[in-house]
Amino acid sequence: MIVNIDYEFLQECDDAWLSSICCKIISNGHYIKCDSRTRISIFDTVLIHGSSLEKELIKETRAFDYTGEQLKYLTVLNLNDFSPKQSEVLFCNRSLLLVENSIYEWDVYKHMADSYKRDRSHPNLMRQLLSAMQKGRLSFLHCGGWTQCAQIIEQQENDIYVGLGKYKLCALMDSDCLSAEQIPNDKHKVYSYLCGQSDKRFTSYNIDKIYTLHQSPYIWHMWYKRAIENYFPNSAYESLGLDTSLLPIESQYRDYADIESSVRGYAKSDLPTLSSVMSRKDYERGLKHFCVDGEDLSEIQLFLLKLVRII
Repeated sequence: MIVNIDYEFLQECDDAWLSSICCKIISNGHYIKCDSRTRISIFDTVLIHGSSLEKELIKETRAFDYTGEQLKYLTVLNLNDFSPKQSEVLFCNRSLLLVENSIYEWDVYKHMADSYKRDRSHPNLMRQLLSAMQKGRLSFLHCGGWTQCAQIIEQQENDIYVGLGKYKLCALMDSDCLSAEQIPNDKHKVYSYLCGQSDKRFTSYNIDKIYTLHQSPYIWHMWYKRAIENYFPNSAYESLGLDTSLLPIESQYRDYADIESSVRGYAKSDLPTLSSVMSRKDYERGLKHFCVDGEDLSEIQLFLLKLVRII
């Protein structure tokens, strides 16, 4: 995240708190956006009120040197929009990916981030995402299926992330599609909740609200194919000695096949091993592409950039 601090707000802050929160912002991998006068004042405040380690931190930090790319894709927030307690949670607590089968899927998404760290479009952002995963600043929370997604978010917002869920949480779910864009209608309640609209007025799914980086009120992703299993080629399953003879050959059917029923011997516990044989090129084969702000993004690039928004 990039935290905007203006000089007028800085003048109203308790100096000891300002020194502490700025050092926490920096040490947790975030950036500070301010003018030169504010930057000098922050330095002086930390040098007066900070610990020895914090004084060294502010002298060596590059947290003021974000790039234009980071300014575009990271979430930019104003420090004065949050209470001191919220600021502590926002910039110090881990962010969470809500996953249906977190025990097996989290390693897959860590492997995706690692595979995309040399992505031609956004290698620096992908490396930043991978670092957040490795250091525990981005972790996972089991949400037990899409039917419990709204309940889990509300629990988090009533507990730790009060007023902060849209900045710290990203929900991920399977589409369970039987064919392209045919999302089952029993998902409309969670879709409406995540889009901030009444489910009573639901008429149809708008994929432009799903496959974009401009989501409100929550950041979330629904796999375009049936489930995460459909993103692995037959060769990945065959590398585990699994029989793929029942899987359709044509992608329009293969992408929506029920893998758990079609691949003999497959179990959810195989997911981490499946991902271990995948390269970025393997992941990119056969992906749906979306135009976001004039940029062509594959679905996995888009998903990973959504995760970048909460780190």
